[in-house]
Amino acid sequence: MNNLQQNKKAAYGQGLNRQDKNQSADTLFERCKFMQYCRAHAATISESYWLAMASNLVRCQDGETRARELSNLEPELTERMILHVTHNMHPALCDYIVTNLEFACPVNGCGVKTPCAL
Repeated sequence: MNNLQQNKKAAYGQGLNRQDKNQSADTLFERCKFMQYCRAHAATISESYWLAMASNLVRCQDGETRARELSNLEPELTERMILHVTHNMHPALCDYIVTNLEFACPVNGCGVKTPCAL
């Protein structure tokens, strides 16, 4: 496994079980500063931010719909990206969000490894 593959594996929680879709996306938006930021800046966030957000949102009962609403991409590309994050990605980890995306999460974190675990 090369370094890029190792980094992607670490960034997106390889090995984490998929969350049951029993919580609303609103729960993530209420509890996670990163998710709040992505929602507030949906029109201008980078693809990396959107993928990290969407990889967590799709684990919610209404997450795919919310990811569509928050996409600044063409509808066809949005659908492909949602399929990708749903079937090929684990949720982005908080550590990745802080370290690689340089997002300023609360100093002591939230006590979870990934936003969809809130």
